[in-house]
Amino acid sequence: MANWKDLLRQVAPTLATALGGPLAGSVVKKLGEVLLGDPKASEEKIAEAVLAADPAMFLKLKELEQDYAKFVLDHEINLEKLAVEDRGSARAREVSLKDWVPAVLAIGFNGAFFSILFLLLTKKIPVENADAFTLLLGMLAAGVTGVLNYYFGSSRGSDRKTELMDAKK
Repeated sequence: MANWKDLLRQVAPTLATALGGPLAGSVVKKLGEVLLGDPKASEEKIAEAVLAADPAMFLKLKELEQDYAKFVLDHEINLEKLAVEDRGSARAREVSLKDWVPAVLAIGFNGAFFSILFLLLTKKIPVENADAFTLLLGMLAAGVTGVLNYYFGSSRGSDRKTELMDAKK
């Protein structure tokens, strides 16, 4: 019965993708509710319903997919709002306490990142240490990204989410 997911992928790709993630249980519950009127329907019953679907059921699946996409968007916005508030409170704490630790960490991460990058580009790293240097560079790159996001904001995508949050108020 694996091909029911292939059919679902053609009709409602977002729902099919969600079946492979952490929200699979809630998607299965919603599929059972919408297709069979039973939120406790087994995956086998849902598979049978999808495989025997008529155009009206496909329409229900498309509507469910749109509702799910809206749900995901709403929650992404809420998560971004929490992240913005978290960064704001960290910055406010730094200002109120005149805390120098974040600045030292930021300078340290940037200095270490560019130092390792410089070494990798200009020196011959022994083969037995190459993986360690590459791993270290990756870890430092992630830290530098966090530092840049903290001090300058994350991206245009974040700006767009902020615009969407403001529009919802």
